[in-house]
Amino acid sequence: MAAMLLLSWGSHGDVLPFVALAQALREAGHEVALGAQPHHAELVRRHGIAFHPLGSQTTPAEYQRLMTTLIDEANPRKQLHHLLQEMLLPDLDAQYRDALALMPAANLVVAHWLQLAGMAAAETLGKPCLTVNLNPQGIMAIAPQRPDIAAQGRTRNLGRELADGLWGEGFHEFRARHGLPPIVSVAEYAQRRAAGLLAVSPALLTNDEIAACNSQPNHRITGFWQPPAERDWQPPAELAQFLAAPEPPVVFCFGSMAGRVEELNAIVLQTVRRLDCRAILQGGWAGLGGELAATSGNILCIDHAPHSYLFPRVACVVHHGGAGTTAAALRAGTPSVIVWHMLDQPYWGNRLAQLELGPAPLPRRELQADPLAERIRLAMNDPIYKENCRRMAQRLGSEQGVGQAVGAIAQLLTPITDVV
Repeated sequence: MAAMLLLSWGSHGDVLPFVALAQALREAGHEVALGAQPHHAELVRRHGIAFHPLGSQTTPAEYQRLMTTLIDEANPRKQLHHLLQEMLLPDLDAQYRDALALMPAANLVVAHWLQLAGMAAAETLGKPCLTVNLNPQGIMAIAPQRPDIAAQGRTRNLGRELADGLWGEGFHEFRARHGLPPIVSVAEYAQRRAAGLLAVSPALLTNDEIAACNSQPNHRITGFWQPPAERDWQPPAELAQFLAAPEPPVVFCFGSMAGRVEELNAIVLQTVRRLDCRAILQGGWAGLGGELAATSGNILCIDHAPHSYLFPRVACVVHHGGAGTTAAALRAGTPSVIVWHMLDQPYWGNRLAQLELGPAPLPRRELQADPLAERIRLAMNDPIYKENCRRMAQRLGSEQGVGQAVGAIAQLLTPITDVV
């Protein structure tokens, strides 16, 4: 059928939806490869998808230093500035060269909205390029502004300011180095590709966000893209035994949000003691847990377990509020307590609170044991949260977001190319 090149950038939560899409496109008969930062190689390959590294390797130590800086910074604009200046912009040229080398055989490029190097490579070679958003904020930044909706205006203006003001100079210089013409707006460039997909359930979007997406030609809301099952994974005996006990535990997982790990471990331990509950601490890149299991028989520390296995078996998920982890907790029907660190995470925390799917979120830089314990207690015991999460899980279970995405790709690009 067609050769599809999928390009992502970010954390595991930014890459796993692309793995889900890659598997679905392959099952539909397409040839698929996925490019992302080198440290995602194992994640992608264990799902049987061809992986190609883009750009430079980031070590866990480097990542932890950056995350500590972001946690300490209260201003979202300055957070994004650090992320761009220290991680993304310095790697644009290397990612561009790697993407160019992969692209000649591709009929279609599907790019994460932060994968600007990949979009530029597609532009250089004249390849059709589709943008993927994992939250609605990018779409809101370019939507026609409605004067009667003040909140939409604030969101739109902030999104454009962040994209254009912080990306602008560095991205313009990058384009000039590679002989590409100047652009007026980075936000417009990232979103106005041949087509666009918003991989979020409409059940979580506001009416304004749905209208913003629908206002863009060739954009579609598909629903979340559920990561595929890990084919060879089996729960360790210790984990299965811990989960088999009558009292379901609380799980703490902060994904790749590293930084101030010792402080976070101490807060988690204090929280578990205040609640007198059982807890699972999932380490990952954040390094959560360490030796905490030795301090209490109520705590189990693990490195990794698929969210689809773990979350339905626990009483509450305490997490950073990434789009992927948020969606996984909702699919499990398990209430969340979100401790947000940066970028779109406060959006998800506030949205879940607005929909009564969990208590109000907490910012990581202000995290203390008492308010965290209070929110976990609410999440586990409030019948409204439990019922709303149960209903949301039923709705998400029927959406088939990745299937909608495959169909949308065919619909959106048929007028552009006859290869799908």
